[in-house]
Amino acid sequence: MNNVTADLQAQFHHLSPLVPFSQANSTTPLLADADTKYHRKLCDSLEQAIQRSGLQDGMTISFHHAFREGDMVINLVVLTLARMGFKNLTLASSSLMTCNDVLIEPIRAGVITKIYTSGMRGKLAEAISRGLMEEPVQIHSHGGRVKLLQDGELKIDVAFLGVPCSDEYGNANGSQGKSRCGSSGYAMVDARFARRVVLLTEALVPFPNMPASVVQDQVDYIVTVDQVGDPAKISVGAARVTSNPRELLIARAAADVIEYSG
Repeated sequence: MNNVTADLQAQFHHLSPLVPFSQANSTTPLLADADTKYHRKLCDSLEQAIQRSGLQDGMTISFHHAFREGDMVINLVVLTLARMGFKNLTLASSSLMTCNDVLIEPIRAGVITKIYTSGMRGKLAEAISRGLMEEPVQIHSHGGRVKLLQDGELKIDVAFLGVPCSDEYGNANGSQGKSRCGSSGYAMVDARFARRVVLLTEALVPFPNMPASVVQDQVDYIVTVDQVGDPAKISVGAARVTSNPRELLIARAAADVIEYSG
């Protein structure tokens, strides 16, 4: 055994010794502070979350549109960024709706100078079609957006994700809370690829908030807001509830494929 020990010491003599457990908190002081340990992701305001995220001019921000026409996060964040003086940002929202018409002025002011999205509607789309932006808008499919992120062609610096509820660590979903929006698939992709993730939530709930679509390891900061969206406005336009027999047949076939796909 002595020879084995000597051999191991010879092989690993260049490595630093392990920090004794008793000294761990001197190396990671956050763990020693009970108040900070459990609450260090929580921010007092959206402005504080933005500052702590490290966002700078010229960076890329992203959003998901699970609330569709009821979304209240994109406008809130962009208008806040405008008040804070940010410029030349790239907006990478999974989609933009007629509820986002207020973005016209921040774009005109140079807060947003590039856009990646699956599409846009309303006055915002009309204004851009008439030359509001110097840079062409990059239009892609939802799957194409994921591919852009996977390949690194689109790099998100800070993702601002609206969720109905989250615990203090950042475990969040869209299936619980007051403003339930259902699937959080768009948010899951942004949370995975963004350099920083800021959750905007209506309610902080006890840990662990499960099942979680966005998990704590992906979340950097959390801020509580009055409302992230109106779920009553999800089922409009292309996502409307239909009574058309042909559309119902297609929907049933699609559901069958999902059920039997394994």
